[in-house]
Amino acid sequence: LEETFSASTAPPGHRLHQQAARAVLKSLLPDSSSDIRGRMRSRDELLEASGYKNRPDEFKDLIRILDTELRLITPTEPATDNQSDGGESSPHYNLAHDYLVPALRTWLTRKQRETRKGRAELRLDERASLWQTKNENRHLPSLWETINIQLLTDKNSWTGQQREMVRRANRVHALRWAVAAAILVSIGIGIQQLLMSAKHRNLLTRTQTAVESVRNSRSVAVPGAIRDLHGLPDEMVIAELNRQVEDGSELQKLSIWYALADYGVVDVESLIEQISDLPSAEVDNLVTALERSRSDALNRLKAKATQLAEEQSWRQLARIAIVMLYVGDGTLAQDMCQLRPDPIRRTIFIDTFSNWHGDVARLAQTANELEHDAVRSGICLAIGSVPTDSVTRDTKNAWRPVLHDWYQNAVESGTHSASVWALKQWNMPLPEIASSVG
Repeated sequence: LEETFSASTAPPGHRLHQQAARAVLKSLLPDSSSDIRGRMRSRDELLEASGYKNRPDEFKDLIRILDTELRLITPTEPATDNQSDGGESSPHYNLAHDYLVPALRTWLTRKQRETRKGRAELRLDERASLWQTKNENRHLPSLWETINIQLLTDKNSWTGQQREMVRRANRVHALRWAVAAAILVSIGIGIQQLLMSAKHRNLLTRTQTAVESVRNSRSVAVPGAIRDLHGLPDEMVIAELNRQVEDGSELQKLSIWYALADYGVVDVESLIEQISDLPSAEVDNLVTALERSRSDALNRLKAKATQLAEEQSWRQLARIAIVMLYVGDGTLAQDMCQLRPDPIRRTIFIDTFSNWHGDVARLAQTANELEHDAVRSGICLAIGSVPTDSVTRDTKNAWRPVLHDWYQNAVESGTHSASVWALKQWNMPLPEIASSVG
């Protein structure tokens, strides 16, 4: 075979017949590698296998070479002779000797194994033969083999058995991948749920800890504790604040009300009710919370002031006036500082402010809005009564221009003298007054 079809000295026709000879011989080989007997094929079947259907003369030459020169095939008679029409039956051929089967099989497959296409064709034949014998899924080609078979082999040359096997393999692999994908998706969803659950538990723990920190914070520590809440989900924080506000002491509840106000949930009524017992260090936090709902807070503070005035609770009324002053309404402070025959309200306001107030520097920003001499002089006496050791440099710097202005420009003697007293209390020098003499 090698000398006839591959040698350079072979006639040109011999070399051209090499591929067709392979196809003819392959069609005469048995289906199973374990079978040592060849198959019988008609001339028409061999013509179809050779690819010479439209070249009968070349086919005739090929058959001559395989029969008379190489002695690889031999004519034979079919098992049943169908000559009812009086004509001759088509010639049949089989291998000249059965012992040629292993050698021919090796020769035919050697070239195929050198290329990916050939190896795919061999794999298709092997799998189809095995699957035909045992029609079980475990004998189907693997996914990679199925892909190679479909990409590298000619589908038009597949037998019916091979087509059925590939279709079955496609269905089986599609089902397996669908099941695997569903399992992976389920595992992914499960892992995602676990991660989300763990993340939620972590956030909840952090939120509970942060809210507990707010609840246990006092005075200047409260704003920082509230700021720490803003790194957490708002809905979770608000829910936890509402849950913890039900427990704890009044001061703990107060801190939580401050935090709720920072999130826009201002319990004005509860905050105002705390004023009567509120420590001085909490005034700034209270004012900050009430300013979140300024209009409602002022209305309720005025209503509370009316009630306290009727009860003549001047000390509590003074606290309401101070809070209103910080929120931006000086009407109640002005009323309490009025010069009356009985100076009890003015005196209590000044005395209360000296011990119960927020950031004094904060009031300097709105002090010029106070127009009446009585309230201006009362404010001067109130801030001047604040212990000097608690007055910071920032506070003095904030009030210095206000007190200087009142000292230099106030028409009323009360404001002028009260500003002098406040400046001296805080150990600040008096400004010069321009001479009125021309």
